Amino acid sequence: MKKFAFLLVTMFLLFATSCTKDEMKLSEYVIGEWDSQELNLGETPVIFKVHINTDGTYVLSLTDGTNAIICPAAGYVIDDEANKITIDQPDFDPNDGLTPTDTQTFSVTWVEDNPVMTWIPDNSSGGDAPTIVWTRQ
Repeated sequence: MKKFAFLLVTMFLLFATSCTKDEMKLSEYVIGEWDSQELNLGETPVIFKVHINTDGTYVLSLTDGTNAIICPAAGYVIDDEANKITIDQPDFDPNDGLTPTDTQTFSVTWVEDNPVMTWIPDNSSGGDAPTIVWTRQ
C-alpha cells in the first residue's frame, strides 16, 4: 500500500510540474510593435511608434499626424529581475553628423496578458524623459 501511495504522489507531482507554465520575462514581453499615447514634443503633440527587436535593437518613429520621422536603429538592454529597460538615445536627426551617446532607463509596469505597458523614467541623472504608455499593435 505504501508503494502504491508513493507512486500516486510521484505521478501527481510529475504531472503538476510538467503542466506549469513558465512566467514570461520582460525581455520576451516587449518584443514587437508598440504605439505611445499622445505626447508633447515642445508644443507639438506627437505619437511615437517603436519596433523592439529580439537582437537588442529598436526602431523609433514619431508623427504629428502630418510629418513623420524614422530614427535609425538603436540599442536597448533589459533587466528582467528589476523590470527595467535602458535604451540608447534615439537619433532624431541622423543628417546632423552627431551620434547620440546618452542612455535612458525606465522602470516598466506590465502584465503578461495585457497589451499595455508603462515606462516610468529614471530621471535621477537630470534627464527629462516623459512617462510613456505603450499599447501593443
